[in-house]
Amino acid sequence: MCLAPTPCTFTPDMPPRLAFRAPTFLLAAQVAALCVCVYMCVYVHICYIMHTTHTHIHTNEQTSGFGYTRREPWGVCAGIGAWNYPLQVALWKGSPALACGNSFIFKPSEMSPISAVRIAEVLSESGLPDGLFNVLHGDYTTGSLLTTHTGVRKVSLTGSCTTGKKIMTAAASSLKAVTLELGGKSPFLVFPDADLENAVRGAMMANFYTMGEVCSNGTRLLVHNDIKDQFVRKLVDSVPSHPHLPTHPPAYA
Repeated sequence: MCLAPTPCTFTPDMPPRLAFRAPTFLLAAQVAALCVCVYMCVYVHICYIMHTTHTHIHTNEQTSGFGYTRREPWGVCAGIGAWNYPLQVALWKGSPALACGNSFIFKPSEMSPISAVRIAEVLSESGLPDGLFNVLHGDYTTGSLLTTHTGVRKVSLTGSCTTGKKIMTAAASSLKAVTLELGGKSPFLVFPDADLENAVRGAMMANFYTMGEVCSNGTRLLVHNDIKDQFVRKLVDSVPSHPHLPTHPPAYA
């Protein structure tokens, strides 16, 4: 089942800040498509393992007893995604849920609603039965309904710490299983014995990879005083040639 996405309107007047990012958008889309294929292959393999080696018997000779583990699906799992990695988030939440025998409901961000719909269409065309991978659009109220619904047994969120706290609180009333991938501002540490050329490359990637739209974005550079000036000079010198930045940045009003 796939519910129709919220209509989106695109204007032909693309802002300069988006125009110079177009090559980066294309590269990110290509990487995302590759990730989708990798995720599906990995979880198909997991599915095979789960269904062929699902019982483990442990004998205890002293008590003549035994214990065993039986893997059972949760039932209905819900995923709530962020806007910055719409393809990957939908797949790394949905693929393991399906591989373990669950049905899955994915609520994408209202800012990036289309990618999940295409995934649902591809899965349906490939033969996945209706009702196993579902896309449900809406704002935070939709996510709240999924979190509190008694028919949902597990919730997985990629989002902010504030939203994560609310989901944990709401899920507690029905003892739902919860998995949280929460955003943060990760510090990037550079010590005096560091290879500065390599550290500069790492700092640039940590801050500008996919235009900085990463939950582990290294937005804070903590550099030892002994190498601070040298590091800053190398960092500034590397900006004009960095592949994720424009050679001639557009002028902003």
